[in-house]
Amino acid sequence: FFPIAWWWTYIRAQDGEEAEEQIDHVNAHDKVVRDFNAAISGNGSPTVTGREGLKSLKFALAAREAAKTGRSVQV
Repeated sequence: FFPIAWWWTYIRAQDGEEAEEQIDHVNAHDKVVRDFNAAISGNGSPTVTGREGLKSLKFALAAREAAKTGRSVQV
Protein backbone atom coordinates (compact mmCIF):
# COMPACT_ATOMS: atom_id res chain seq x y z
CA PHE A 1 0.00 0.00 0.00
CA PHE A 2 1.32 3.39 -0.99
CA PRO A 3 -0.08 6.41 0.87
CA ILE A 4 0.26 8.62 -2.19
CA ALA A 5 -2.57 8.09 -4.68
CA TRP A 6 -1.13 10.15 -7.53
CA TRP A 7 1.55 8.82 -9.84
CA TRP A 8 3.25 10.70 -12.65
CA THR A 9 3.23 9.20 -16.11
CA TYR A 10 5.25 10.50 -19.02
CA ILE A 11 3.65 10.08 -22.40
CA ARG A 12 5.59 10.48 -25.64
CA ALA A 13 3.54 12.02 -28.43
CA GLN A 14 3.96 11.20 -32.13
CA ASP A 15 6.00 14.36 -32.71
CA GLY A 16 8.56 13.27 -30.10
CA GLU A 17 7.45 15.75 -27.46
CA GLU A 18 6.92 14.43 -23.95
CA ALA A 19 3.79 15.37 -22.07
CA GLU A 20 3.42 14.93 -18.33
CA GLU A 21 0.05 13.71 -17.17
CA GLN A 22 -1.16 13.07 -13.65
CA ILE A 23 -3.09 9.82 -13.34
CA ASP A 24 -4.88 8.49 -10.27
CA HIS A 25 -4.10 4.77 -10.55
CA VAL A 26 -5.83 3.92 -7.29
CA ASN A 27 -9.31 5.21 -8.15
CA ALA A 28 -9.27 5.46 -11.95
CA HIS A 29 -11.73 2.60 -12.53
CA ASP A 30 -14.19 3.86 -9.92
CA LYS A 31 -14.08 7.37 -11.44
CA VAL A 32 -14.69 6.05 -14.95
CA VAL A 33 -17.69 4.00 -13.78
CA ARG A 34 -19.14 6.91 -11.75
CA ASP A 35 -18.72 9.31 -14.68
CA PHE A 36 -20.27 6.79 -17.09
CA ASN A 37 -23.27 6.31 -14.82
CA ALA A 38 -23.68 10.08 -14.53
CA ALA A 39 -23.45 10.45 -18.32
CA ILE A 40 -26.13 7.88 -19.09
CA SER A 41 -28.33 9.58 -16.47
CA GLY A 42 -27.88 12.90 -18.27
CA ASN A 43 -25.81 14.39 -15.45
CA GLY A 44 -22.34 14.66 -16.95
CA SER A 45 -20.02 13.30 -19.58
CA PRO A 46 -17.93 10.12 -19.60
CA THR A 47 -14.28 10.28 -18.61
CA VAL A 48 -13.38 8.04 -21.53
CA THR A 49 -15.12 8.30 -24.88
CA GLY A 50 -16.08 5.33 -27.00
CA ARG A 51 -13.33 6.26 -29.48
CA GLU A 52 -10.71 6.28 -26.71
CA GLY A 53 -11.98 2.93 -25.46
CA LEU A 54 -11.73 1.50 -28.96
CA LYS A 55 -8.11 2.71 -29.25
CA SER A 56 -7.28 1.00 -25.95
CA LEU A 57 -8.91 -2.21 -27.14
CA LYS A 58 -6.92 -2.13 -30.40
CA PHE A 59 -3.66 -1.74 -28.47
CA ALA A 60 -4.56 -4.54 -26.08
CA LEU A 61 -5.45 -6.90 -28.93
CA ALA A 62 -2.25 -5.97 -30.79
CA ALA A 63 -0.18 -6.63 -27.66
CA ARG A 64 -1.85 -10.02 -27.21
CA GLU A 65 -1.24 -10.92 -30.86
CA ALA A 66 2.41 -9.81 -30.63
CA ALA A 67 2.92 -11.90 -27.50
CA LYS A 68 1.25 -14.88 -29.13
CA THR A 69 3.19 -14.74 -32.39
CA GLY A 70 6.45 -13.13 -31.25
CA ARG A 71 6.10 -10.61 -34.06
CA SER A 72 5.42 -6.87 -34.19
CA VAL A 73 1.82 -5.88 -34.80
CA GLN A 74 0.97 -2.57 -36.38
CA VAL A 75 -1.81 -0.60 -34.71
